[in-house]
Amino acid sequence: MLTPPGVAGSRSLEDGAAGDPASSGAAPRRVIQGRSPWLLAFERFRRDRFALVALGVIVLIVCAAIFAPLIAAGTGHGVNTQYSTAGLTATGLPRPPSAVFPLGTDDLGRTLLVRVAYGARVSLMVGVLATLLTVTIGAALGLVAGYFGRAVDTLIARAVDVMLSIPFLLFAIALASVVSVTPLHLGPLTLGQGVPIVVLVIGIFSWATVARVVRGQVIAIRNREYIEAARAMGASSWRIIVVDVLPNVLPTIIVYATLLIPVSIVAEAALSYLGVGVPPPTADWGAMIAEAQSYYQQAWWFLAFPSIALLLTTLAFNVVGDGVRDAIDPRATGFRP
Repeated sequence: MLTPPGVAGSRSLEDGAAGDPASSGAAPRRVIQGRSPWLLAFERFRRDRFALVALGVIVLIVCAAIFAPLIAAGTGHGVNTQYSTAGLTATGLPRPPSAVFPLGTDDLGRTLLVRVAYGARVSLMVGVLATLLTVTIGAALGLVAGYFGRAVDTLIARAVDVMLSIPFLLFAIALASVVSVTPLHLGPLTLGQGVPIVVLVIGIFSWATVARVVRGQVIAIRNREYIEAARAMGASSWRIIVVDVLPNVLPTIIVYATLLIPVSIVAEAALSYLGVGVPPPTADWGAMIAEAQSYYQQAWWFLAFPSIALLLTTLAFNVVGDGVRDAIDPRATGFRP
């Protein structure tokens, strides 16, 4: 039976009104937006309160390092200026914290506040640069060994074993001691005692762990379908390593980089504490702790404040590193949003 046009049009309008969520009172459809793994990791990290607090501590330390000259100008005390009268007691001991010297003075009458701020520069510089060198060498060798395998893998794996068997602190002290007497010549570069040689020493003796971890990750993914598809399309080995393999091991590299920064900072402080790191009069937390060990009973602040700065820095980086690991790979720790 044919329906008159007017009736059909009326019915279609009614059907359309009934199907409209707004007109029927139903809740509007929720639009699902795609989010990248990095965005999801950022959201998980943002919900980690301990990591955010630690990140705030790192920001404060970085600001102190950047604005160390302004801190020196505000206090009116130079980083290496010795106040033999105002900065030392009548018996030659460091002054305690006061309005003039907020964190007290050291054994030479220098203000600790300024020297701790300048010491943050050295520690952060060494920590970041040494970690970059370590991760670059370790990741490159791990990628090559894991992808090519066979003789290349055997050679690099044995080199990793050799590096892991070398006592780091002993050889680092020996190399730094030799360089402090006879500078090391690397082509146009001449490396003496200071930040460059400390970065080089830490980088040379720390890349093996990163290489071993990256190698294992690459071995696990080198025969997957998308790698085979890239080979079938005629892609070169180096293109596959850079375009297909590296992005899949990059989260692991980032996690290790965040955890290696505090290790590098502690290694630099240990070398300076032993007298083979950054030479005086450069402000350095490890050297300051070494100088303060003879005064810990008479001047507790001389030992306490550089130690607290070193402790807070390494603790903050470790907590942030744990937060980054949980955010990037929540399955490994049972993290729940």
